[in-house]
Order: sequence, then C-alpha cells, then structure tokens
Amino acid sequence: MSFLRSCGSWAVQRATVNKLPMNLRGERRLSLPTTDATELRVFRRMCIACGRNHNSMSVLPKRYFSSSQSHMISTRKPYLIVVKEKESPKEDGAMAQLKQVLDVRLEQLLEESLKHGEPGRFYRYPKPLRTVNRPSRQKGHQPHSKRKPGFLEPKNQTDNKSSSHASTQPKRKFKAKELSLKSVQSSNVAQMQKEDVASLPEGGMPKERIAPVKDRTLSSSEVGGMEINKSRLKSYRTRGETEHSRMILKSQKVDQSEKVDPDIKDDKLVIARTDPKTPEKPDKKHMYHIMRDKSIYLEPLIEVCMFKNMTKRALSEFNSLKSKMPIDVGIYNMMLKGLAQKGALGNIRTLFDSMAASGINPDAQSYAAVLQCIGRMKFRHLQTITKCLSDMALHDITIDDLFLKTTFSNDDRSVMLEVIQGVNPDYIPPRPLPRPHATCGLVQDLYQDEAELSDGQNDESAVGHGSLGCSGLLTKEEFQDKFKEQLDLEIKEAAVIKSIEEDGNPDKNTLQKREILQQHKKVWKMSLVQAIKEEREAFKRKGRGISGPDQRSYAGMLYPFLNILKPEEFADLMLQAVADTLACSTEGLGSYSLSHELGNRVHRKLIIRSKLQKGFAEKLEQMYDAFADYHLSEEMMQRYKPREYWQQLEDELLDGPSLNHETKPWKTLTNASLGIVLVKMIARELRLDTAIMNPQAERKLIPAFYNVYIFKGTKNVNYIKPHPTLVDLIEGAKEPDMTFDTTVLPMLVPPLPWNSCKYGGYLLTETRIARCPEGSQQDQELSDPSRLKDWYPVMDSLNQLSAVPWRVNKPILDVIISVFKNNGSKELNIPQPASVLPQPPSITSETSKADAAHVYRERSLYQKLRGEMHSLRMTDLYKLSIANKYRDEIFWFPYNLDFRGRVYPCPPHFNHLGNDVTRSILVFAKGRPLGDKGLDWLKIHLINLTGFLKKSSNQDRLKYAEEKMPLILDSADNPLEGQKWWQGADKQWQSLACCMEIANAMRSDNPAEFISYFPIHQDGSCNGLQHYAALGRDKIGAEQVNLHPFDVPQDVYIGVADLVEQQRAQDAEDGLEIAQLLEGKVERKVVKQTVMTIVYGVTVYGAKLQILKQLREKEGLDRFQKSLASKYLANAVFNSLLKMFTKTREIQSWLTDSAYYIAKAGHCVDWVTPLGFPVAQPYFKQRYGKYDDVGRSNVQIDTLKQKNGFAPNFIHSLDSTHMMLTSLYCQQAGITYVSVHDCFWTHASTVDEMNQICREQFVKLHGQPVLQNLSSFLDNKYGDITISKSVKKKPQNAEIQTIGDIVKQVPKPGEFDLTNVLQSTYFFS
Repeated sequence: MSFLRSCGSWAVQRATVNKLPMNLRGERRLSLPTTDATELRVFRRMCIACGRNHNSMSVLPKRYFSSSQSHMISTRKPYLIVVKEKESPKEDGAMAQLKQVLDVRLEQLLEESLKHGEPGRFYRYPKPLRTVNRPSRQKGHQPHSKRKPGFLEPKNQTDNKSSSHASTQPKRKFKAKELSLKSVQSSNVAQMQKEDVASLPEGGMPKERIAPVKDRTLSSSEVGGMEINKSRLKSYRTRGETEHSRMILKSQKVDQSEKVDPDIKDDKLVIARTDPKTPEKPDKKHMYHIMRDKSIYLEPLIEVCMFKNMTKRALSEFNSLKSKMPIDVGIYNMMLKGLAQKGALGNIRTLFDSMAASGINPDAQSYAAVLQCIGRMKFRHLQTITKCLSDMALHDITIDDLFLKTTFSNDDRSVMLEVIQGVNPDYIPPRPLPRPHATCGLVQDLYQDEAELSDGQNDESAVGHGSLGCSGLLTKEEFQDKFKEQLDLEIKEAAVIKSIEEDGNPDKNTLQKREILQQHKKVWKMSLVQAIKEEREAFKRKGRGISGPDQRSYAGMLYPFLNILKPEEFADLMLQAVADTLACSTEGLGSYSLSHELGNRVHRKLIIRSKLQKGFAEKLEQMYDAFADYHLSEEMMQRYKPREYWQQLEDELLDGPSLNHETKPWKTLTNASLGIVLVKMIARELRLDTAIMNPQAERKLIPAFYNVYIFKGTKNVNYIKPHPTLVDLIEGAKEPDMTFDTTVLPMLVPPLPWNSCKYGGYLLTETRIARCPEGSQQDQELSDPSRLKDWYPVMDSLNQLSAVPWRVNKPILDVIISVFKNNGSKELNIPQPASVLPQPPSITSETSKADAAHVYRERSLYQKLRGEMHSLRMTDLYKLSIANKYRDEIFWFPYNLDFRGRVYPCPPHFNHLGNDVTRSILVFAKGRPLGDKGLDWLKIHLINLTGFLKKSSNQDRLKYAEEKMPLILDSADNPLEGQKWWQGADKQWQSLACCMEIANAMRSDNPAEFISYFPIHQDGSCNGLQHYAALGRDKIGAEQVNLHPFDVPQDVYIGVADLVEQQRAQDAEDGLEIAQLLEGKVERKVVKQTVMTIVYGVTVYGAKLQILKQLREKEGLDRFQKSLASKYLANAVFNSLLKMFTKTREIQSWLTDSAYYIAKAGHCVDWVTPLGFPVAQPYFKQRYGKYDDVGRSNVQIDTLKQKNGFAPNFIHSLDSTHMMLTSLYCQQAGITYVSVHDCFWTHASTVDEMNQICREQFVKLHGQPVLQNLSSFLDNKYGDITISKSVKKKPQNAEIQTIGDIVKQVPKPGEFDLTNVLQSTYFFS
C-alpha cells in the first residue's frame, strides 16, 4: 500500500494505514480529509489502471458527477478508501514489486498528461488510459448528449477539422494541484522492467505501457516548447506558498538528454501550476464583490472596449447585464457614441428598442449619436433621418438641443450638422447660451457685466503694477513653443530628470551596481512582457468559455483592461511603480494600496490616449494659441478672469471636440481589480540573483519582493516589501536618471483655468478640483452642473494662483546642492546619507544574553534610523533634481483643493508649500521695483525669518536689521565660509536668500528702482484662534491674537504661559508638591504646541503628551514627576485658555456636540463655506470584506472622528475662504499674490496694499452671520431627526429630543468690535 504516498497533497504514509485496525470483513477503513472529488477521481483512475480496484480497493462514493456530466457534485463529507486485506498483512516479494510498479505508473500518468495537455496539469475529464491514441470521433457524434461545453472549450469543438489532435483534447480541466512524486532512479526502473513486470497479476497493466522514466528536465515536446527551470522550485514546496511555487518557463528549446539541476537532490519534485496563461485566482472575497455588483465594471469596461475597438465585446457584456442591473441613459449613450463611430445603425436601433422596453427616455446625446451614425454611413436614408427628428419631437427635444446640450468628439459636430442640413438646408446652429454669473453675495462686486465695468478699472493707473501675466517674460513664439513642449511631455506621460548626485565620475563600486541593476531591469522587463502576453491570452480564452459565473466574469471583464497598453508599456509602468513606491525603502507598501496605484496609472494613460484619439490635442492647440494673448496682456488679465476668457474662446471655437467632455473616474474596486493582476505579476516574475553582492556565494534566484502581514489595529494587512538586497543595490547604484510622471512636475505654460469641477489644470492629464473620495457625497455635489455658478469664486481663486509664474533662485540652489553633495548637514537641515551612521555592534559567541538583547535593540534602532534617513535623503534629492532641471525655465503650478476647501499645488515634491529649503529656492518670475518702502519690508521680513525679535515692533526690527547689516552682507557673500550669521535663524535658507536679495538691492545704483523678485510673507498670528475670536467676538481672546491694534505684537503663547505660571504659583503656595517642583520651568515653548493645536481639537491627553515631550529636556525631575507635571500643566493650559477665550470654548463645544448627534444618527457632517464650496467630512469605519455600490469598502460613520474633526475642519474652511477672498481682490488690484494657507506672499512694493485687502476681506467675511448660517443649514438638513434614547447625552443636553434642538443653540457673541482689525498692524505681519 505504498502507493498511498502518491495520492496527492492528502496522501497518507503506508505506515499509517497499516496501523489501522482490521474489521471482521478483513478491511481497513481510511478516512481522507478532503472534499475534492477531482483528486479522488484521479486516484481511482490510477488504481483502475493497475487492476486493483475490483478485488482490493474501492473508493466511495464511486459516482462523482451529475447526470449532465458537466459539473462536479459538491460534498462536505470525507471520502472513504476501503482496503480489503484478503491475505496476511505481511508483505511478500510480489507485493513489493507491485508497489514499485504503481509508483512508476503514477509518474507515467504525469508524462502522459504533459504530452497531450498542458505542462503540470491533470484534467477534470482524464483520457481513458487504454484509449490515448483512439481515432477522432466523427462530426456530430455526442457521447454525452447532455454535456455542456467546457470552460476553455468552444461550443462546437468537434467541428474543428483544422487540428487532428482536437478530438483527443480534454473537454474540461480542473485546477492544478501540487503532486508530490516519488523520485525513481532509472536503474531501479530498469530492474523493475526486467524482473517485476512478468509477475503482474491478471488484469494488471500491460507490459508495453511501461516506459523508463529518466531523472531529467522535461523535453520541449512534452512541455510545448518550454523548459521547466527546476532551480526556481527548490525552496518553494508548501501549499501555503503558492505565490512563489510557479515555475519559470523558458522559451528556448532544450535537448532531451539534458539533466536536472544537480543541486536538486530532494526526493520530491513539486509540480505546481505551470501554465502561465491561466490567470491567478482572485481572492474569494474580492471575487464575491465583483459578482455582486457588476455595475462597478460596466462603465469602465465600455470605455475601454470602445477605445480598443472591441465593440462586439462591449455589446456582449452590456446585453448580459442590462436585465440584471439598473442602467441609466448615460451608459446607453456611451454605447451609442461608440457604435456611431462605426456606423452600426442596426445595433443602435436595437439599443433604442431596449431603452423603450426598459422605460428609459433617450436624451439629446442619444439622438445626436443616431444622426452622427447616419452621417458616417455610405448611404444616408432620408426616411431614417426624418423618423429620428420626429421621435425627438415626441420627447420634447429640439434640434438646437443637439448642439447646446451634447458633447462631441473629433468631427461629430460637423457630421451631424451636415446630416441635418441635408434635410433642412436653411438650418443654422445656435450660439452657446450666456454663461451664468456667480451668486455669492461676498463677491458680487467682482462679477459684473463687461459693460458695467468702471473706466477706472481699465486705465493705466489701475493696471500700472505690471506684475500680472507673462508680458515681458515670453514672446508669442516662445509661448507657443513651450505649449508644444508641455503637450509632448504629457503625451509621453513621463519626463527623465538627471540626478544632482551624478557628477560624471562615479566610482567603480557604483558603476558595478549600476550594471547589475540594469541587467536585472532588462530581464525583469522581458519577464513582465512575456507574462502580460500570456496572462492576456489566458483571460481571453477564459472569457470565451462557459463556466462558473465567477471565473467567466472575472476573466471576461478584465481582459479588455489588459489591452489598454502594449505589453512593453505595461512592463515599463510596473517597473516605474516599483521604483517610485516599493524599492526606495524596506518599509514596503500595502498590497491594496499598490494595486490601486497601478490601476490609477493605467487609467491616467487611458484618459490621455482617449483624448488624443478624439482630437483633443489639435483643438487644445488652437484654443491655447488664442489664450496666450490673454496671458501676454496685463490689461486683459485684469479685465477678465482666466475662466471667463477661456469660456469666451470655447463659445467662439465650436468646431471639433468638446474640451469639457467629462471623464468619469473608475471606482476604487475597478482600479484595484486591474492592479492586483499586475501586483501578482510583480511578485511572481521579479527575481534577484543572490550572488550580486557576494560573488563567492551560491547563485540562486530569489523573489525581489515578498508578502508580509502586519497588524494594523485589529486587522491583518498584506504588505509587499522589497528584499533588503534590492534596496541596497538601488541605494548603491545611485542611478543618474530619474523618471517622473508629468503630474508631479510644474508646467511650462499657465495651467488650463478651472471652468468646471472636472476640467482644469494640466493640458491632457485628468485633474480633479477637489481631493475627495470618489463617489462620496461631496464628489456627487461637485458633479452637479446646475450648481456650477455657485463655485465660480472658488474656481477663479484657484485660477488666479495658477496664473502666477515662478522661477528658481539659482544662487541659493547652487549653495544647497553643494551642501547636499557634501554628505548633507544636520545643522543646516540638509539630510545626510544613511552611510554616515556608525555601524551597530555585532553579536559574537562571547556575548551574554543581556548584552545580546541590548545589541539587538541597537541594531533595530539602526535599521529604523537608516530607513528614515534614506527616505529624507530621497525626498530632498527629488525636489533638488527637479529644481535643477527647471533652473533656466519659467514655470507654473496648477492647484486644487482638499475636502475642506484648503488650496494645494498639484505637484507634490517641488512647490512653495514645502519646507524651508524648498521655499528658499522659489521666487516670482516677474519682478517689480522696490519703490519707497520695498527695501524696508525686505529688512523686516529678514528679521521675521530669523525669529530674533518676535515681541518687538516693526520699527525695532528695522533698526536691528540696520545694526546687523555687516553680518547680513557677509552672509550673502560667504554663506559657507564667513561668519555664518544666517545659520542661527529659525528659517535658515530663507534667511540666506533674503540676505542675498538685500545685498543686491543695497549695492544697486538706486535701491528704489531695483527689480525684486523676492516674495515677502505676511503670516497670521495664530490664525485659527483669530477666526474663533472673530466668530465669538471674544474681546480678551481677540487682543491676544492681534485683532485689536497695539504698538507691539501680542504673543498669545506668552499670555497663556503667564496665566499658567500664576496658577502654578498659587498652587505652590497652597502646598501642592508638583506645582513647587515646576518653579521656573513654565516657559513659552512648553505651552506653545498645545495652544496652537487647541484650535484643532486636541484633547487633554494629547496636550499631556505634547507637554511631556517638552519637559524631557528639563532637569531636576525624574520620569514619574515629569508625567505628573505634564498632566498638571495640560489642565492648567486648558483652564487658562478657557479664561482667555471663553467664547472660543463655547463655539467648540457647540460644534462638537452638533457633530456628535449628527454622526450618531448615521450621517456625515457637512456644510457650505461662505464662498459656496460644499464640504463633507469623509470619516468612516471600514467593515472588512464589504463593498458599497461605488466600489468602496462598505462603511459606517466614524462618530469619534466626525465629532472631533468638525471644529478644526470648519475653521480650516473659514481660513481658506479668507485666503480666496484676498486672492480675488488682489487680482482686481493688479497685485501678484500667492499663499501658504494663512501666510500670504507678494512683492515687497505691494505689501501695504495686500495687507489692506487682507484685513478688509477678514472683516467682510466675519461680518456675515457665519454661525447662524451654519445653524440654519444643519437645522434644515438634520433638524427633524430624533435622537435615539441609546445615545449618551451631556447633563446640559438632557432635555433635547431632536438634532434641531442642539444645532439651534448658537453661542451668543461677545462685545469685540471687529472693525478694529482694519487698524491692527500685527494681525498679519
């Protein structure tokens, strides 16, 4: 019974069987723990082949298939193998010989399967062993009349006469299982053939069926021209490691005499799934969600199919799903537009019949597709056109609607017009409807008709600043050349930038690692290209088959997505993603995050190529040529907003495609479904040679990336991590060229103005105006075209910021690069390479257990620091390399918003929101003369950057700058070798840049006429508390944050520290020990972070941790005392703030309570900013394994985050509104303006004007009933909702019954006069 060892993964050793007790019938019953009928069927076939089933063995149950012979019966009961022992259990020589024959026969079965099927696979319907070479059946013969075609089998396989081998192919296949084969030496086989075959029992296997099985690599004829590389199988043999058990298949032919790798000496050879054409089985949960809601995939599938000319597949999937899910007219229009391009009028008729049967009314876009289809047909039937127009009238659709309410691609508009004019020659299409104006009351004076503009806005005095637009920077020809260069970059979708570390003379070790890395990349690309081709073919075959719904839907739906790009482009995309996200650090990335990122990258490429296919590039070039005139004229920029001018161009240039054609984002699950296929290829195909770092080591191929599971809270999350050898290789190679997506780089021309929430920013690359979750409440509101006019002020503010040109401050950049190349500097905040870290101690045989534990902790800390230093170093390498690339260019930043309405540049690495280093590199591209006060503002700004005189007046700061002028000039002339005064500043690099600007101005012939490009910052004084004090009219709080005018700036941090010290002194006097220990230790920096974050909802516990961090540097307190002191001071800070900002605490409590009850009712907290921007907090709890109708994890409201986030997010939305108002009115005044949230930038000569606008807009904003408007909004939306009795209530809220009861309790304002802000010098300074 040794053959039991060869029964598959569930095989049991013979010894186990022999130990079973024998019953009265002479039987031993063995229960196998399996429910897989296929494995047992293969087992039984092998027993039948050896003639042992009828008298010594039976496998129960004997019937495995239903009457239709098409599907296996699923059973949950274990199978029984009954071994009948009619002889003595003791084995004799004949039994031993029989065991060897059975073992050889099992390997012979594998040989047969390899010859007639696919390598390493058995079949669901194995061929009878005695009829392998039976003749082909006659056409039409059906041995099983009820059997359905197989999963990979065409419906009429027997009709295929082109292949004589077709009839011998298996009808169905089962999923490959790992089979452990006993290694049989060829000498033993020969001995068996000579001596043992003759003694086979009657009914046994014929002699001619036995052939020697050599220990060799399978020949090309056996594996379809592919060699099985067994070196890849050496270390991966368990069922749990299926990711790495797949064999490498080499394309070259091999000689049959070639031997197995001599390193493989194991007695088992794992034959895993070797068919690369079979796609990886998706996760069961993921597959369930694919099948549960196919609508997630339908729209992207139609989009891809129409792009790749797969019209029949799109129709097939559409027809299969339209009766199973609700389909709106938008999806029908996607199909109609694609069919119209092909002139498929018959299919369009069918779709219209389907719409009528489903009760869906066609819209103008539907009928436009019909007329465009007719226009592309060779023969145009007048009757069909007339019928179409009459049907339109029945649905109240006019011909004008076809031009006013539809979007076009390529020449759709002209084709449709030609068809209509063929029926009505006198028809003239209408002009576009007038654009609506903004309705926000805060900015009504900015949105007047052109005829109402005052003459003063157009004269030279209004325009005279000369700081708007590109006039004087570029000529029209240069502008056109830069546009073409930017367009080419976006078409290529990537740019190669030279690393600043590359000096042209790399050392020998670096060159060696570069060569090794390039060799690996070359092999990786070849492997990925081959894998993509095979995966694509496998999905194609499985998508055609008739099988289980899970498999067919997964393969059929994803096959078109694998055709979006060429295999080589897919390989490049995956390798680039690996370089960007995985290989930079040993930390790795979550597999779902990586899958989503890969899917996003593929979708971005699809969008760009789809736009090119529709003729966007030609139309865009035509419009941008006219748009260049706008940017080259300062008068036009001040007269019109960029959005208004662009909309005028759209109304004038009507021919060609519609540029505002909406591209719907793919659902999260769609991106992840495509990405997971690519991620598995990366993990499977990318291999490393273990000997790359040590030539003396044994050469093995190991995975370059591996899967680990990390607990995140209560969840076990899968991470993809690079092998440390790969990270070391990349770090050591220091590749000279880095590839960046165009979405992370500045633009060479002004960005497209936002004129809808889906169109703006980059020329071709899709950009969204708000960074909110796809399909969320906020995203749906922003997609409502009827409310577009409400968001015009927000769009115009973004367009104003995007229109500001920038350039690189080359002297500062050169100094920073020199420090960076010289191993960085910790003192100057330039990251150092990880190589500067001292090596940790090693563990030797003499190390004690206690010392070993200490060494282990040190080595762990070393690895952590090394990863952090490398990450910081790479971050600065990116931004400095990009800055060096653009050092001679003029460039622009496109902007968009986060969900709160705060503004951010789209390029993430290099922008003015970066750290001190990045900000010092950037200056305005267009300069202005300093004028009378410009030099003074430069000096004041320098002292502000140093942080030396925070409590002094501007006059004192100016005087101090004059005193330090020699040191300022020395810093400018000798930044790294002089007295280094600038290195003591808070913001060192910005201070150095300011020193250089002052030196240049001072040494000019006339400083007032010196052209300055340097931005001057005016920063809000604890801006969050400023908004709270203004909302509550809190008099004491307003004075502390400089809303009230004073001769010197007030420091709220010092004010809080003074109150805390007063309370501490009183407690110490009363005998409190911890208060006595804190004498002399209550300082400004101890309380500063807590005061800053009190606006953002910090708790007492969070404040304790912040203060404890500051107390760690204090001496005289032990660890326990510091913990007690931090808790004491946290409470003291909260009490002090309550005294200073009484109304602030009331407003925070009201906001928090309102959010709590709204969230408890199952709703997100949302509101509308004073400028009309809708905000919704996207805080949810994910429920594992659940997905909603938009493909996101099915979620429930996160009450805690909704409650704690409302107050800070509401204040952030207000400071963003103030910034936008300031930007709009600065543009009207002709002032260059940019911002970093609550820090406003402008030229030195226009600081006073910007300051005045800033204060006026703050007073205008808070002059509105902001809290009352918020209360009305929340009451209208949630006021009638009854609060559940299970919801915990505060004692003061015990009587409330509905949400309306709490949201109406608006705190009463104080007595502060808000107009005092207009005279406050240090409100923003």
